[in-house]
Amino acid sequence: MKINATQYVQQCVKPLQRIEAQSEDRFLGIDLLRCLLALGVLLWHYQFFAHNSGIQFIKHQQPLYSILDMFYSHGWQYRVQTFWCISGFILFWKYGEGIANKLISGKKFFIGRFSRIYPLHLVTLFLVAFFNWIYFYNNHYYFTYQNNDLGNFLLHFFLASSWVGKGAHSFNGPVWSLSAEIPVYFIFFIFVRFLGLKASVNYFFIGFYLLAKLANFSFPIIDCVGYFYSGGLFAIYLQQFEKQNRNKFLSIYFVYILAIVLMGMHLLKLNQLTPVKYLLLINMMLVCFYYLSRIIKAWPRVQNLIKTMSHLTFSSYLIHFPIQIILTLFLGWLNLAIPFYSISFLTLFIAITWGVSYLSYHYFEKPLRVLIRNKFKYS
Repeated sequence: MKINATQYVQQCVKPLQRIEAQSEDRFLGIDLLRCLLALGVLLWHYQFFAHNSGIQFIKHQQPLYSILDMFYSHGWQYRVQTFWCISGFILFWKYGEGIANKLISGKKFFIGRFSRIYPLHLVTLFLVAFFNWIYFYNNHYYFTYQNNDLGNFLLHFFLASSWVGKGAHSFNGPVWSLSAEIPVYFIFFIFVRFLGLKASVNYFFIGFYLLAKLANFSFPIIDCVGYFYSGGLFAIYLQQFEKQNRNKFLSIYFVYILAIVLMGMHLLKLNQLTPVKYLLLINMMLVCFYYLSRIIKAWPRVQNLIKTMSHLTFSSYLIHFPIQIILTLFLGWLNLAIPFYSISFLTLFIAITWGVSYLSYHYFEKPLRVLIRNKFKYS
């Protein structure tokens, strides 16, 4: 019997309901943090419109700057590291005990990661390559990232753009942080499988990261290891606290210091913080947002909105850069200047990005994820 496209998508998506149900209400605060970070990425990269259009860039004249100063001024200093921290927390929480007890195989873990990450990465890579080629044809230079050669394309194709050298970003540049996380997945799985969930392992990798920073050595994979394992350390201790029923006290305590953390992020010059203080600041923010949702219960509609938007954060992270190229090409085709300092244009850019992310997540990523997992008998 033939089925239409809508029925096909529904059949593909249904098996994922059980998987996504594991993102419980207690993670609502972290979901909210992910949404804010994703917005921060869009606002930080909004400046690309000016840099590629001959517009004089005046930072404090960007739309709603007085309100969004934190995102415009410090977007590059906290968003990626906090995403790494959240990733470590989620993977340790969701997979840690299963891997340690040999209930989750390497096949299941890595197929799960591959099916979540690679399809959208591959599509956005080809979109950027195609539309940036058009942009280069019209302007004789690429949009934002100039190192778009075959070698860098192959590195991107294999999600390895952050693994070698210190070269500038290329193609879909924001994917560098995702590339840095791939080797950490292997480190995570191997150490948990053979050593179990031990906080001492997390302290070892955090210490390794801090020593590298103190030696003025910076490499994306090492940075990712430090923040990933710090988030994982929180997950390990949180599971212990929940077993001991100590969360009530901790919830009250951390909500009190949430205001201090946010104020500190606004007032402190983040680029002058030591690696230790910076690591502690980001982890404290993660802890506070988690416990915030344990005390403050949002309306059901607000909860659903936050959950829906949090599912789109990964999509928006990969999709927003090709959208910037396409918007720039489209306005150029209409012989219209980019209204960079317009609130309406900023709103349009964010709305298009989130709208396309919604369509991508529900009608491309989720169905394809199910097909890949079914193909490899993932259960």
